[in-house]
Amino acid sequence: MFCKYNQLKTENFKTRIYQHCMLVNEAPHILPYESEFKKKFKKSKALFGQYIYDYDCGNETSWWYCIKDDIYDINLLNSKTRYEINKGRKFFDIKIFDPLNYVNEIYEIDSKKFQEYPASYRTKLSDDKLEYVKSKLNENNIFFGLFDKDSNMLNGYSIITDVGNGGILLNVVSIDPLTYKRNSSCAIIDGILKYFMDSKHLIYISDGARNIKHITNYQKFLCKNFEFRLVYCKMKMVYKWYIKITLAILKPFKSIFINSKNKLLYNIGSLLKLDEYSKQSQKE
Repeated sequence: MFCKYNQLKTENFKTRIYQHCMLVNEAPHILPYESEFKKKFKKSKALFGQYIYDYDCGNETSWWYCIKDDIYDINLLNSKTRYEINKGRKFFDIKIFDPLNYVNEIYEIDSKKFQEYPASYRTKLSDDKLEYVKSKLNENNIFFGLFDKDSNMLNGYSIITDVGNGGILLNVVSIDPLTYKRNSSCAIIDGILKYFMDSKHLIYISDGARNIKHITNYQKFLCKNFEFRLVYCKMKMVYKWYIKITLAILKPFKSIFINSKNKLLYNIGSLLKLDEYSKQSQKE
C-alpha cells in the first residue's frame, strides 16, 4: 500500500494562508529551507507563519503529525477493533460521490456536527447552502460518502486532499452524531483505507498536525483502531513584529484566553498555546 520515503528539504515549496497564518502547502515530509520560508513570509499578508523541521525525528516532542504509512489489513487488527469495524460495515457503504448532488444533506450534517462544538470555536455556517458546499470544492479533493445501506441516505462524508509527493490528507470527516452508535466513524475510515490500499504511489495518509483549537480525541481514535502513528518533529513560528510584541504582553494571561468562551479571546489563547508548543518542541 505505501512506498518508502525520506524527508526532503527544498526551496521550491508552495504555501497557503489559513486564518492569518502562512503554512507550507506540501506533504509534511517536504520541508522548507528556513531562509526561503522567512523570505516568503516577509512578502506575504500573513500575520504569523509556521513550519516544521526534523520530521520523524525519533523522539517525542510537543509537535507531531498523525499518519498511517503501513499496510491496512483488518485481519491484523485485534478482535475488538475487527468487531467494531465489521459492525460499521453492516450499516454503511462508503462511496465516492459528487457533493453538488447532496448540498442539503452536507449542510445538515455539518450543522448537527457543529452544534456539538463549544461556543468558543463553533463554526457558523453560511446561509447560502450551495455556496457553502462549493467552497469545499477543489481539484485535489475527493469526497467519500457514508451511505446508509437500507435508505441510501448520506449520513456523513470525508474530504480527502491530494497534497502531492505521495501524501494524502484526511482533510474533513463530518458525520451525523445520531449514527455514532452504529459505528459510523469506524465505517468511513475503513472504507477510505480500503480504497487506497492498492495504490502504487501513495506514501501515507495524514490526519494533519496536533490539534490546537478543537478539543478532540480523534487522533487517539485513529491510532488505537487503525494503527495510525504520531510522527514527532520540531516546529517554528515566525511573526510580524507587532504580533510578536503583542504576544509577549499577553503571555501572562494565557490561561484566561484559553478558557474564554469568546471566539476572539479563545483564538488568541490558541496562538499563545501554539507559540508555547513551538518553543518546547525545539528544546526536546
